[in-house]
Amino acid sequence: MFKKKAMIRLVYTKTPNLKNLEVISQLYKVANWQFPFEKGKGDLNTFDQGMAYTSFKKDLFGFERHPVLNTFAEKVFNIVTNKKGTIARIYWNWYNQNSQTFFHKDNLQHNCFSILYNVHTNDGGTEFIVNNKNIFYKSNESEALVFPSLIEHKGVAPKKNKQRFSLNIIYYI
Repeated sequence: MFKKKAMIRLVYTKTPNLKNLEVISQLYKVANWQFPFEKGKGDLNTFDQGMAYTSFKKDLFGFERHPVLNTFAEKVFNIVTNKKGTIARIYWNWYNQNSQTFFHKDNLQHNCFSILYNVHTNDGGTEFIVNNKNIFYKSNESEALVFPSLIEHKGVAPKKNKQRFSLNIIYYI
């Protein structure tokens, strides 16, 4: 049996800074930002959780909202997974300095994995609960974290930087 810590893999994608800046420019133009709807421990009504945008979701009806952002996400997916698996959801997070999130699991199926890609460097990041210990990964541009979707985690808002953008891809193997 694997230890959960070993199941979190860090991948440097070598994505050029200019490409990440283009993505941020596209994210600023999105009009459909919503409050996150992750299910976890916490009261959704008591604090600012940041904003979320789903640009692709494969379900019974399926939808795709943003071809430019989705093309970028597919490139990240292909680099990180070596083109193995099927994308179920492409989800973007936008946190500000006041955002507070709670621990959650992206999916409970054992064949489901998550990619958290950092679009830019900032002092926020992602925190995991692994073997009853909290582990923090700071947001570094072009780095992606890959892990089973059933590992508890949360986005951490920046304190010094004004905002944090990240990409979350859920996929099945």
